[in-house]
Amino acid sequence: MNKKHRESSPKGLPVWAQSFVVPQDAASERAPHVNWEGQNKKEALAGLLEAHFPRVVVDPSGRALDVPAIFESMLSDQAKEVSLLSRVLDQIQEGICVVDESARVLYWNPAIEELYAVRKEEILGRSLSDFFPDAVNLSVLASGQSVKDLPHSPRPGTKIVISASPVWEKGRILGVVSSDRSQKDIQELSQKLSEAAKTIVKLKQNIDLLAKGETKEFFFGKSPAMVAGIQRALKAAPTDVPLLILGETGTGKEVLSRFIHENSGRSGAFVAVNCSAIPDTLFESEFFGYVRGAFTGADQKGRAGYFEQAHGGTLFLDEISELPWAQQTKLLRVLQEGRVRPLGSEKEIPVAVRIISASNENPRDLLEQKAFRVDLYYRLQGVTMTIPPLRERKEDLEDLLEFFRKRSALRYGRSITGFSPEALRLLCAYPWYGNIRELESAVRQMVILAKGAVIDLADLPAEFTYLAQSAAPQGASLSLSEHLLQVERAFILKALEETGGNVQQSALRLGLARGTLQYRMKKLGIGPQRR
Repeated sequence: MNKKHRESSPKGLPVWAQSFVVPQDAASERAPHVNWEGQNKKEALAGLLEAHFPRVVVDPSGRALDVPAIFESMLSDQAKEVSLLSRVLDQIQEGICVVDESARVLYWNPAIEELYAVRKEEILGRSLSDFFPDAVNLSVLASGQSVKDLPHSPRPGTKIVISASPVWEKGRILGVVSSDRSQKDIQELSQKLSEAAKTIVKLKQNIDLLAKGETKEFFFGKSPAMVAGIQRALKAAPTDVPLLILGETGTGKEVLSRFIHENSGRSGAFVAVNCSAIPDTLFESEFFGYVRGAFTGADQKGRAGYFEQAHGGTLFLDEISELPWAQQTKLLRVLQEGRVRPLGSEKEIPVAVRIISASNENPRDLLEQKAFRVDLYYRLQGVTMTIPPLRERKEDLEDLLEFFRKRSALRYGRSITGFSPEALRLLCAYPWYGNIRELESAVRQMVILAKGAVIDLADLPAEFTYLAQSAAPQGASLSLSEHLLQVERAFILKALEETGGNVQQSALRLGLARGTLQYRMKKLGIGPQRR
């Protein structure tokens, strides 16, 4: 709409009618056949709408000619429909442009305003070629041929994908309508769709596995520590930087490692190895493989080692701090050179493997004791992550209990619907020294042995009943933290009692490092226990 047009727009028109206004001189040029004085006003308005798109005529002073009569009393159904259509198109996220047979812009929605940085007040009623001389709409108007998803740059710096079609009536082109989208928006949408498709595939795989009693689901919780840890893991996942994951036994170090692998985009396998379970004499054959006849009793076909099995994927080295010094040296050499030599072979095989190592104690603490190689440590700790023990993220307990209840119930065909408030309260107060591994095992047992549909106090394992009795608050009520300390103290005392006061054996039972148990005993005022 040009300046003269804006100045002469009638006042008091409904908002929906503002875009349908043209000056009197323009109206007379477009519709000389309309006789406003002699014709029936309703018929005249309908004729103008049908021929030229809905407009209101104003005189040079800006006064609408019989506006109340035309728009309040005699507005045709066609005009109402066009008004509704205009408002609907205003809500569409794609840019919409409509031009008439002379390339004059009749409609320009908010999305296209933003796309081209041209306001509708500037362009409505004017020729599209004044703004975009190379507009696709103009070529469609000239050729009468539609275009679909055509990359287009109507002006420097704008990259658009446009679809445009001519509007025909009785063999004559009345105009062109087009939809315009930013190439950047399309690329972002395509990326989101691709990610959504991958997620759907993963979910389907998880559903299939869950139905078979297996799962690749990853549940970590909503506690701030875990949320921050997962965000850190997702940032590191697409890279090839080695990761070192620290955490107590049972905290889910391998689960987190699998999660990182699943989100890494690596096409190779995830191979998990418990370093503490491999005898020194078998280290090379297990990690590097062997060829036929390499040693007595060897498989006649030979065998690929862990590095070859994980080629293009991830090798997870659990309990890395338990690896003997001599084996650390051999591992370091492979990490430095990226090659392995199978036993009995003279050829080296290149391997591309992402290393994730884990330990329940920080290898850094072993450096001063000369129990861990400094150079290997710095090869492994590209990014270090720590998983907090379950007792330090109590806000995750209810969700984890529900997660394992549902999974176990589905796997074992049990109709278990939940936990009673009393059982849930005690389970959440329990210190869970075995962390998630212990929790999963306990929930599985409760689901299998529960007498009813709801897990109650009577369905809890014996140790929970013992702790509930020994840690029950006496006299004045205790705060939650005080109650938890009593439960923890009773749990440690029970372990010491069963092992005759042996701290090392008690630590093993509790799934703790000896130093951690000694620290907790000191904090809780537990002295040495007599045998």
